[in-house]
Amino acid sequence: MKLMRRIVIATGMTGGHFFPALGLAQAYRKEDPEMEIIFLVFKRYEVFPIESYLNDFKWQAIEIPSLSQLYSVHGLQFLTDYIRSCVSARRFLQSIRPLAVISFGSYGTFPAILAAHGKKIPIVIHEQNRLSGWANRVASFFAKRITTSFPDTIGIFGRKKVQYVGYPLRDPLSQISGHRYEVSDRGGHRKHWILVLGGSQGSAVINRISREFFTSLNSAEREKIAVIHITGKKQMAEFQQLYQRLGIESEVYDFCLDVAPLYKRADLALARAGAGTVFELMAYRIPAVLVPYPYAYNHQKHNAVYFASQGGGEVFEEKNLRSVDINGAIRSWLYDEKKLTHARNRLMRSEETEAGVRLVKVIQEVIQQTQPISISMNGNGTDERAAT
Repeated sequence: MKLMRRIVIATGMTGGHFFPALGLAQAYRKEDPEMEIIFLVFKRYEVFPIESYLNDFKWQAIEIPSLSQLYSVHGLQFLTDYIRSCVSARRFLQSIRPLAVISFGSYGTFPAILAAHGKKIPIVIHEQNRLSGWANRVASFFAKRITTSFPDTIGIFGRKKVQYVGYPLRDPLSQISGHRYEVSDRGGHRKHWILVLGGSQGSAVINRISREFFTSLNSAEREKIAVIHITGKKQMAEFQQLYQRLGIESEVYDFCLDVAPLYKRADLALARAGAGTVFELMAYRIPAVLVPYPYAYNHQKHNAVYFASQGGGEVFEEKNLRSVDINGAIRSWLYDEKKLTHARNRLMRSEETEAGVRLVKVIQEVIQQTQPISISMNGNGTDERAAT
């Protein structure tokens, strides 16, 4: 009779939470192919086609109300819906009885934390950002182990439980260890490629900066560059027309399932500073001009400052943003090969591709330390743990 061993990975639907969760799942499958991995996804709306990434995994979606409702006339409805999400999470965990729950943050995953704590299922948290969010700060009281992407994460409670592991990159982004991309591999000697990223949902601010920068270039400057731009759904057609009108070689996407080929060609990035973006840029040694998203506790600013401290580029805060300043910065990077090369060499020392494996080891240790005492086999050949 084969004992069923499974873990649950709880995550929200934005790329910043989902993609490192996927990176962990892929790493865990390589390290322990016998472990069943089930995703518990808490979502408000469809940000990107999640099923395209989870074809090889079991997953369950639970609807979660928008946090904005809590501070409106719909506050009571939010609480009612949130309690319903908590009940759904508890029923789900009770039905499958995992060995551990691994949470990747956001208020949406808190029902899984409460349900796991109530069922005495060990909890491991992964904090992606340098400044911890409030959900993980509260959840840290219930966790057996708290893992971080940054070596100097701020705001985590229970320091004795904290362990730095890094940011789990998903495949194929994690498969670049030891590979060095030269300028000739990045789109040829004639043009420099700039990669414009606004996160998994796009960014109106990054798009506005891009529009102002590219329209400010003269014809000679436009001939020296090419652009890869992930715009989000709303502005894709607008930027396709813009680059065509300006005569700039371009590739425009609303969203891209496989960004690895785009990273391989990029010489410079203009981007927000979500944790995923920052660690992917470091892994591919791409210098960047970063404009952090100024809300959500301004956590992206802390990510961006870390990136800049590694020699990777410059940071511009949105509240102080002037077109003349950021346009000048982009120019100074894009047309200065010595500056780009120096930054790539600095980022080389920051390259990180083993975070997923380290996180797997932490989870395995927690499971070994908290293995349920009473396990018996049922008639179907799967384990039947004593209810707690």
